[in-house]
Amino acid sequence: CEHALREETPSAEWQETVDDKGQPLYFNTRSKKMQSVHPVIEKFAQVYHKQKSYQKLMQNMAPGEVASAEDEQLSAIISDVMKRVNQKLPPATPDILERLALLPRLQINPATDFFLMRSLKLTLEAYVEKRFNLQTFQSDLETAIATLREIRKQQVRTDVVKKPTAVIMCQECEDKSAVLKCEQCQDYFCQDCFNATHATGKRRGHITADVEQLVCAACDSCSS
Repeated sequence: CEHALREETPSAEWQETVDDKGQPLYFNTRSKKMQSVHPVIEKFAQVYHKQKSYQKLMQNMAPGEVASAEDEQLSAIISDVMKRVNQKLPPATPDILERLALLPRLQINPATDFFLMRSLKLTLEAYVEKRFNLQTFQSDLETAIATLREIRKQQVRTDVVKKPTAVIMCQECEDKSAVLKCEQCQDYFCQDCFNATHATGKRRGHITADVEQLVCAACDSCSS
């Protein structure tokens, strides 16, 4: 990395400048893109990731193996993404994100997992921008998504233990037990109230976490 930073920018398209803190910035005169990563480092990072993706594909595919329905599903999504990229359109659409979310190894619920859906969108955009191999998109995200789910589950479990009441009730209707915590609002909601209060505007993108409680399924207000 230190050697790369001392290298000249790879072509006349790149111009080097500094930000207000004196850190180097690199501007591409053709694409009008400004970035903090040295173009040489970015180039070799792309080569490394492509090689890593190719090795992963070869490890996961046995000789003579036929593509599975899951692989065909991902390939169809990638095809739609690349069509949009070639048309100079944003790679992510609600339909594309929903299809990615429902892939067998990810299983993200678009209706409730807003934080994971946002992470999915940002990751897809980064893969396209960095020209990473989209064929490994699902396998690359599988472990990361599982880790995020477990971390958030532990955080909410800690919050529930610290609560003084036996059952955390929805802070909107106060009639039903909470099933979600909004990490921006720092409030607890039942599913109906969360959907009603976070359906539009900036709240739609708020991060949520599941709340695990032992409550009576019949009356929804008794602790076990």
